[in-house]
Amino acid sequence: GGWSRMGEPRRETVENWTSQHVSQWIFERDPELQHIADAFIYHNITGEILLELKESDFMKIIHDRHVTMKQEVEFLEHLSKLQRYFKKSKTRQRARAGVPSFPMLLFNAISFRFADTSEGKDVAGMKEEIVSAHGSVAIVSTLLWAIAWNIFYGSAYSVFCNNDASLCFKAGGFGLDGRALAVFYAFAGMCSICLVLSTIFAVVQIIMIYEMSDDVELEEFLDLIDQDVQLPGMFLVAGILLITVPVTCYVIMNSMFGVYQTTKFYRDIENNKLLPNQVKNESKFYIAMSWITILGIVLPSSFNTLILIPQYVGNLYKTKLHSVDDIKGLDKSFFTPKVE
Repeated sequence: GGWSRMGEPRRETVENWTSQHVSQWIFERDPELQHIADAFIYHNITGEILLELKESDFMKIIHDRHVTMKQEVEFLEHLSKLQRYFKKSKTRQRARAGVPSFPMLLFNAISFRFADTSEGKDVAGMKEEIVSAHGSVAIVSTLLWAIAWNIFYGSAYSVFCNNDASLCFKAGGFGLDGRALAVFYAFAGMCSICLVLSTIFAVVQIIMIYEMSDDVELEEFLDLIDQDVQLPGMFLVAGILLITVPVTCYVIMNSMFGVYQTTKFYRDIENNKLLPNQVKNESKFYIAMSWITILGIVLPSSFNTLILIPQYVGNLYKTKLHSVDDIKGLDKSFFTPKVE
């Protein structure tokens, strides 16, 4: 029952060790660690205690023993391998499959799944990580929401009339009209909602975490919300992706410098034989600036989203997988001290 179907030890394998098992395990790592093994017998350190043992606790155990610095370092290295083996179980499983493919890295970046790879931290560490990450997400979401809401609110038509309404002027929001304005309006609205939800979920989860009275409550709460802890980041990514649609609509379709409108205007000028060449050259300049603008927006955005960010996520996975190189191939004897 202490071993998985793949022949790997389960955590309870070590948790069931007696102090004799622990002492023998230390001795088998290196006979020169006998003084440390004897100290663990004296203090009745079982396998369950060993898996949670901190360096400060270890120093208290051996404070009256003749242990060299070399022996201390050697034991702590073996202990770190043992503890990390069970704390990094998901990372060891990922290591078998290797780094995800590029499309999967892109999907993990967009879905914010890359932020769910942390493991092995204690409750205090998880609390600090979530509060810090959610605080950053809330700030970014709020700043982006202010921009998105301004776009959404300002995208409606504006009508200006004189006192007797005999003369009126109608202006489309942001120099857009028709279907382009409708798309601009819809996606700006959805973006605003996603960013608001990102901020709300981030703040609410931070408040709930601080409401937990102790580590037991906090650990239970984190187990209950599970994947929901990533909701602020997921809504933030969704908002960023949605805002690209109104931005694209604007740089293509706005009536002043949009690529579509300037190209159409240029064609009209070219077909008009009465206009001087100076006007035609001026229109060429406007259309050139329009194309430079859209390329300056689309190319860096596409490169960062489709190439650079997945590469960053890939480096995250590579770092985590390489960190378990020293524990994923541990021999079975490492977990089976021979106690007579």
